[in-house]
Amino acid sequence: MIPRRVPILPPEQQRHVDGELRPGERLIWAAQPRPGAYRRQSLGLVLFGIPWTAFAIFWMVTAGWGASKLERGPFSYFALLGLPFVFIGFGMLSSPLWLTRKAKRTVYAVTDQRVIVFEGGVFGGIKVQTFMPDRLTSMTRNQRSDGSGDLIFEEFRERRGSGTHTVRRGFVGIEDVREVEELINATLVAKRTRPMPSASDV
Repeated sequence: MIPRRVPILPPEQQRHVDGELRPGERLIWAAQPRPGAYRRQSLGLVLFGIPWTAFAIFWMVTAGWGASKLERGPFSYFALLGLPFVFIGFGMLSSPLWLTRKAKRTVYAVTDQRVIVFEGGVFGGIKVQTFMPDRLTSMTRNQRSDGSGDLIFEEFRERRGSGTHTVRRGFVGIEDVREVEELINATLVAKRTRPMPSASDV
């Protein structure tokens, strides 16, 4: 069964969707991601943040203990150099909280013309990504046992600093992911690939 539901969105997200629609464009489906799906993305950060934060605190305590044995001077405040690293560690450990906030400010929408991703920022603002039918011909569906999952429209590697990072664009952590894929195929992809009538057919 193809879902055709437009839920009641929070007022801020509803304003974003209404303000993005073009004249004559019809909203067919919209939903917000499951916060748990976003929190799972932070698992690596949390696991890395535990030893990072522990070592930063240990270093500050050790440096502070050593500085306490010295006469008052510039080295008395040497332990404070570890504060930025402790703050970074706390940021990694709290990543599930701010990713949950991001999920609650994100909306996915399907119209009769395109797919739209309204990705909320952690500290405000929103990024709007539009996918026209010609960008939806190679979707990848990652489905879980409960029917939820991710529907990825684009995936590529992007260089960041000295390494590379995998970028995935699409719907993350949505309910009934297979039905949403069928809806996009029926509404947008099939319309694009449908052959134009020839002169003999007119």
